[in-house]
Amino acid sequence: MSRAELVARGRARAWVVSTIVSVVLVGAVVSQLDVTLFVSTVKRADPGFVLGGVLCAFAVNAVMAWRLQVLLGDAGKSAFGSCLNVTIMHEVYLTALPARLGEIAYIVLLKRTFRLVVGAGLANLTFQRLCDLAFVAGLLTLGVTALAGAGQIGTIYLIPCVAAVLALGVVMRKVDHLASAAAGVMLKVLGRRARWSRRIVWTLLMVRRWFASGLSSSAYARVMLATLIGWTGTLGVMYLSLRAVGVSLSAGQLLSIGAAYYLIGALPLQAVGGFGISEAGLAGLLILAGWEYSEAISVGVATRLLLLFMPFAQVGLWWPAFRLLRTSQ
Repeated sequence: MSRAELVARGRARAWVVSTIVSVVLVGAVVSQLDVTLFVSTVKRADPGFVLGGVLCAFAVNAVMAWRLQVLLGDAGKSAFGSCLNVTIMHEVYLTALPARLGEIAYIVLLKRTFRLVVGAGLANLTFQRLCDLAFVAGLLTLGVTALAGAGQIGTIYLIPCVAAVLALGVVMRKVDHLASAAAGVMLKVLGRRARWSRRIVWTLLMVRRWFASGLSSSAYARVMLATLIGWTGTLGVMYLSLRAVGVSLSAGQLLSIGAAYYLIGALPLQAVGGFGISEAGLAGLLILAGWEYSEAISVGVATRLLLLFMPFAQVGLWWPAFRLLRTSQ
């Protein structure tokens, strides 16, 4: 069997497994759904908050596009429109594809748009994801601290949050060493003869080179600032989506539930666009926050539908402008 046939078969298997998992999980959530309560929740959705959520999500992607432009260096100069297009399409692919395969699509987009080699694209994506995880874990820690200070949860929950932040900080400083170690292991296990094993090792060495070269202090500061603004805005999108369906949370609850929801969504699980997992996760977080069971499921599913709608709404807003911009150039 040829390599292309193996790849096609693996891709088909991933889609089948992901679809089955998503259908089972969504079915489990829907089976617990109070349809009457869900319909009333959707009907009372405030269009103003929905529009605000879409615009806030677009602003977040604009900030993340700026971050990408900084990370690309010379390749990203005078290319903000292309960076924004790649960032928005990345979000759409993450929503539509199973098991976080949108990350692979992002590397392909970087290669096609900016002629970035796979190793550099993977390093770029890895650095962005480590920054994201560190900041989300930090926001979760702030939320848990606020809830613990209010006496709503025990302070013991702070321990894993702080440990996660510290661990991610260490990993961010040692990615080049980890990539070197991984390349050495791959050589020992797979040898040098197979072409695909040499390609994997070469990609890992490119990741090491990207991290070892490092960013300038000004570029690093801009990336951290963009990440902070971006994730603060992302929590704003969550806030507006919840407010659209009539949910009001305290600052501690918003930080905790929002950060935990996005951490759940970051898990590379076999589900199409996180369907089933995200709905169950958000409903479970609302139940932990003290919401009644049936109301938490209705609100969780309605909010999730709004969050799913936003990437495609952004494409509808941005794509005509992007095509006009490309035509004018």
